[in-house]
Amino acid sequence: MMVKNNDGKEFKGTIITADSDEENSKVIKANEMLVDIGATSKEEVNELGIKFGDSIVVDGQFEVLAKGQRILSKAWDNRYSCVLGIELLEALKDIKLDVDLYVGCIVQNKVDLRGSEPATNLIKPDLAIVMDCFQANDIDGVKEAVGKLGEGVLANFYDKSMMPNRTLLRYLVDICKSNHIKYQYYYSMKENDAKWIHKKIIGCPTLMACICARNINTNSSIIDINDYMAAKKAIIQVVKSLDSEKIDKFKAENR
Repeated sequence: MMVKNNDGKEFKGTIITADSDEENSKVIKANEMLVDIGATSKEEVNELGIKFGDSIVVDGQFEVLAKGQRILSKAWDNRYSCVLGIELLEALKDIKLDVDLYVGCIVQNKVDLRGSEPATNLIKPDLAIVMDCFQANDIDGVKEAVGKLGEGVLANFYDKSMMPNRTLLRYLVDICKSNHIKYQYYYSMKENDAKWIHKKIIGCPTLMACICARNINTNSSIIDINDYMAAKKAIIQVVKSLDSEKIDKFKAENR
């Protein structure tokens, strides 16, 4: 764990609970957990400038795993989109587009989509691309598993929160096929920021260009570099090809 005081100083620690076998076998309530940073008294904690309300986050380091193909880090869901958003801007900075491109990192997804709603209202997009992570389901080695590391960008045809714009989804698949980009079909019972964006005013064609990750929503999640690169290539090709005529075609699908 990482504790950060009001002055920005960081202190590493770990969650401590009762250490008996009997206690460890039950679910521990949040108010029964302590973060041990090595202090021996309340006075020492006060001397470090740590007060009620200071942030405590799960710590997780970036690591390249064996073979160099898969990478481990805290919260790939959804740091993946932050990194890719920056790389998209770098890749397209010298290219003249037929559309205005906005890239944003949206927060508070887990508390009622508080980031996507104001961001959508601010920009009022004609088309949106959501970059997110979904759970990989291939750990058991089942051939038919939905969501496999290394099999490419996700063509997500069903989600708990939305039914994707089919014309736009097929467009992503066609882009992948014509550019030899790996992709895989996916569905889930989760939800993401597209839930709000695609219902904006009269409807906004929304594409989910996501990848899958293992150990999602933890400080030790894993993604495959090949999936990241597939998503990057696909999204760049989609953005470069967009114009008002195509966007109107996608909007017509909504009607």
